[in-house]
Amino acid sequence: MIFLEVTNSPDPDFISPYEFYFKSISVGSSKKSNLYFPFKEIRNYHLKISLISDDKVSVKNIDAKYYYSNGKKVSGDKVHTIGDTVKIGDIEFRFTKLNLSSIPVTDYEQLFRDAYNRGAQSEFFLEQLEHELKNLEDLC
Repeated sequence: MIFLEVTNSPDPDFISPYEFYFKSISVGSSKKSNLYFPFKEIRNYHLKISLISDDKVSVKNIDAKYYYSNGKKVSGDKVHTIGDTVKIGDIEFRFTKLNLSSIPVTDYEQLFRDAYNRGAQSEFFLEQLEHELKNLEDLC
């Protein structure tokens, strides 16, 4: 999970804590971004933030040339910890809590086997689903 708090913004409505229960998030002005800021100086997919351990994240430029980390200009990828600040445009946020081990891992193969073993009625459906998924894999 990635918890952060926006501490500075041209729009006070964005100054707030944010919680994400993902291994990585995108920050940008695209509505598809996990953390959306509709400001001109922020690129569509400005940053990607990825958990790398229970107390560290990697922050990487995607569409932008740089961002500010604890007041210093950074281009590329940098590791951050709790308390570090990141600034893009007029938006500034700091990391308040990080935890990789709290992200649930789903074993889809085991779920499929369990469902398959439950009964004959679901067997036909699951075989058809598996066939379609294999076809999709072949197309990619």
